[in-house]
Amino acid sequence: MEVGNKYSEDSYYIDNLMTDFSATTEELLSSIHSMTEVISEVAKVANDGASETSETAESAINIRTQSSEISELIKKSKESTINLEKEVKKFNI
Repeated sequence: MEVGNKYSEDSYYIDNLMTDFSATTEELLSSIHSMTEVISEVAKVANDGASETSETAESAINIRTQSSEISELIKKSKESTINLEKEVKKFNI
């Protein structure tokens, strides 16, 4: 009878151990799931930031290109003004 009681106690201990292990595993799974969601959000924010940085760089390049074009137009306008002054000086009033 003592062997039966010992077997019953061991069985009860193993059952409790497995129940605790199952609960711990579920908590761990929940924590991993939460971490996965946080990592996913961080990755999304980082990706959005990279996209915004890329758009800002593209805008800066466009501004630089337009500034160069304006500078060239100003240079041509200045040359035209100088040429116009030369032509006007040919006439005596």
